[in-house]
Amino acid sequence: MASIDRTAYPRLGKQLSTSELETLYAITDEEARLVRRATNGDSPRLTFLTLLKTRQYLGYFPALREVPDQVIRFIADSFDLLQSTPLLDAEIKKKTLFRYRAVIRSHLGGTIYPDDGERLIEPVIRTAALTMSDPVDLINVAIESLVQANVELPAYSTLDRLVGHVRQQVHETLYRSVTAGLSEAQSVRLDALLEVPPGESGSAIARLKESPGPATLKHIRRWSAHLAELDAIIDPKPFLATIAHTKIRQFAAEVAR
Repeated sequence: MASIDRTAYPRLGKQLSTSELETLYAITDEEARLVRRATNGDSPRLTFLTLLKTRQYLGYFPALREVPDQVIRFIADSFDLLQSTPLLDAEIKKKTLFRYRAVIRSHLGGTIYPDDGERLIEPVIRTAALTMSDPVDLINVAIESLVQANVELPAYSTLDRLVGHVRQQVHETLYRSVTAGLSEAQSVRLDALLEVPPGESGSAIARLKESPGPATLKHIRRWSAHLAELDAIIDPKPFLATIAHTKIRQFAAEVAR
């Protein structure tokens, strides 16, 4: 799984400055009128505002228990509610919270991530995967696409699984397109690089990946011979002509590890 910390997937949790709280969670006059129309009572109003402001910031509705106390206190103060005002119980008030989320979606013009949400972002991920390899980059592309469409973000694990699946499919397609043009002799030669010859301690591919060493005359000659050995294996250019240069560099970096 790609680390969520390396992606743009929005989350709550960190301590915010007063300026950050005001930027992210300040309540507008329009929002104040909305909450008064949609709710009645301190706890319902604080709950509604908490759902509204976190949905605006995150792009999805978090579980109320995940919202930091700092944020809830700021929202309460902003609406002249006591900081001790409790949020509604998410288990007992399921229907009420469902209605609040529907009102908020209507207000924001957003839509819920559907059961078949993959159809919304799979084409975008697939196109991006032709030039990108890092799952983090592909997840960020999916997030950007959903945000632009004002569709609520699904769970991070949903994006991570979809990206992994599409990325594998794209790589398999690229592999087939490259190997389809190989002659039998070329295929045999490449396969042989992975074998460990009798009496040897490593495969030919492992030797090819060895560093040439310090920049001495001896090592420069060795490096020249090394490059000649690489060039003699096969000319890769015709087979890679249709693959993006960035993708080739990414694959090369993986092989070098």
